[in-house]
Amino acid sequence: MCKIRLVWTLASLALVTPALAQDAPPAPSAVTPVSDRAWNLDNGKIELHGSLPIFGSNYSGGGSGSTFILAGVGGAFGVSDQLELGGDYAFQASPNTDAAGVFAGHALFRVAHDQHMSAALGGAALYSHAADGIVIAAGLSLRYRLNKQVSIYTMSSGVPICGGCLRILGPVTGQLVFAIPNNGSTEVFLNLPAGIGIQASPELYVFGETSLGTFLLSPRTDSIVEFSDYFGITAGAWLSTSKELELGAAFADDLKHAGDIYIIELMARIHL
Repeated sequence: MCKIRLVWTLASLALVTPALAQDAPPAPSAVTPVSDRAWNLDNGKIELHGSLPIFGSNYSGGGSGSTFILAGVGGAFGVSDQLELGGDYAFQASPNTDAAGVFAGHALFRVAHDQHMSAALGGAALYSHAADGIVIAAGLSLRYRLNKQVSIYTMSSGVPICGGCLRILGPVTGQLVFAIPNNGSTEVFLNLPAGIGIQASPELYVFGETSLGTFLLSPRTDSIVEFSDYFGITAGAWLSTSKELELGAAFADDLKHAGDIYIIELMARIHL
C-alpha cells in the first residue's frame, strides 16, 4: 500500500511540476494603443488636454535668438460613439501675456473604425477678439494600418507648413480653412498633411509628419508652401503613463533652414 501511495504521489508531482514551471501569461496592457483608437471619443468618455508650444529662433545671419511661448487648454466629450464635441482656449504666455487669446469649438463625426482603418470628419470655428473676423476649419482624419505597429495617416489638426504641429486649438484646425474677415474677401486655404506612426509598444507611440503642400484657393489660386523653398517636418511621441494620463512632446523645424525657427511642443491628455 505504501508503494502504491508513493507511485501516485510521484505521478502527481510529475504532472504538476511542469505547470508550475511555466511562466504566467503576460497581463494585458491597461492602456489602449494610440493606433487602435478611433479619432473621436466613445460615448460618455471625456478628455482634458493641454499644450505648450515654445517657438525658438536662432538666425545664422546675425541677431540674437528669441523665445515665444503659447499655452492652450481644452476638453472634449463623447456625445455618442459617432459624435464628439469639444472646446479649446489658447493664449500668449511669453514674453508677454495676452489673455484675450483664441477660442475654438469643434465637432468630430466617426465615419469608420476597424482594425485596419479609422476615419472621422471634423469641423471647427475659431474666434479671437483681437482678430478681424473668424476662421472656419474642416477636414478628414484618416489612418490606415499597414501592420500591427505601423500606420500612415492624414489629419485635420495642426497648421500648414509642418503637418500636425501646434495641437493647441483642438483636433480640427485645418485641412480646408476659411478665413472670414469682418470686411473684405474670404480667403480659402487647402493644407495636405501626411504622417507615419509607429506603435513601438502599447504605451509608446512615435510619429513623423509633414505637409505635402499648402494652397490658396480663393479669392485667387496660389501655392503658398512648396518643397523648393520650405520643407517642414514634425517628429514626436506619446507615452501612456497610465490608463488615464498621456504625456507627449514634439519638435518641428524647416529642413531647408534648419534651426532658424523651430517649435518644441509639450503636451498632455487626461482620459476620464
